[in-house]
Amino acid sequence: MVWSGNRIDQNLVMAGIILVLAGFVVGLVSFLLSSGSHIGNRDERRGGAVIIIGPIPIIFGSDPETTKALLILSIILILVVIGLFVLRVFT
Repeated sequence: MVWSGNRIDQNLVMAGIILVLAGFVVGLVSFLLSSGSHIGNRDERRGGAVIIIGPIPIIFGSDPETTKALLILSIILILVVIGLFVLRVFT
């Protein structure tokens, strides 16, 4: 159980904090590496983002290929999260 009385399991809290910080670092490094690579050619840039609210993904993309790839990745992520939730509930 995550909750033990009024205390939260400290390992899960630390894992969450570390994962959020790691996500920020990966995003920052990715931004810094890609920002200087296409200075003259702004039209060739492609990108996108996924915001997951509950089980519903909201996807933004600059072109159809990027949007389709993000959609597939977000569906896989949602299925993994649902699978882990089911495993946790029934064990």
